[in-house]
Amino acid sequence: MAGPDRHRGLRAHHRPSAPVPASRWHLYRSESATVAIDADTLRSWLLDRNARADLFPGFETVLRSGRTAKVVRLGVEDTAVQIALDPTTDGRTKISIAHERLKRFDELEEWKFYWFEWPAAIDTPPDQSGRSVG
Repeated sequence: MAGPDRHRGLRAHHRPSAPVPASRWHLYRSESATVAIDADTLRSWLLDRNARADLFPGFETVLRSGRTAKVVRLGVEDTAVQIALDPTTDGRTKISIAHERLKRFDELEEWKFYWFEWPAAIDTPPDQSGRSVG
């Protein structure tokens, strides 16, 4: 049976059987959503530095995975994000996001809101000028 932290996508990673200094604990956040973007297109955006800057405005991101890796791993500030893209049969993409190395609960709450809103923001169709209308 999963604990309530797993149902909410929150988990503190540490070894309960051995004492671990608080400085080595980190928090984990997961989220998933389905968007109307083709998986190959979204993957190419995640791998391209300029497109990534548009996907994550205001955040410095670094590609941490190989270009052919199944899961795209990014460094975002001093945290780690893993993004898995699974194409659906109707041409949409299921995005699974795992955000690790979060250090404070308030940081966890900020990212919780961000990852809840992010799929809808990238799923917003562009207007005639190419800008997102969301």
